[in-house]
Amino acid sequence: MPTLDDLRRDHPEIRADFTIDQQWKTYGAAEHEVWRTLFERQSELLQERACAEFLDGLNRLDLTANGIP
Repeated sequence: MPTLDDLRRDHPEIRADFTIDQQWKTYGAAEHEVWRTLFERQSELLQERACAEFLDGLNRLDLTANGIP
């Protein structure tokens, strides 16, 4: 597994907790549409394939198809 120093060589914006700013404002309509398409497709498939604990965790994230979180 890469270390934080390894990752920072290519991505200097990575913080010590391995997070980066999402830069949400840079996403356009096309990216949000891709998210919507994938979110809706996967949400439907997961209902029959994922365990209850996973689905519960997903619900707690409060994600929606309305745009990239």
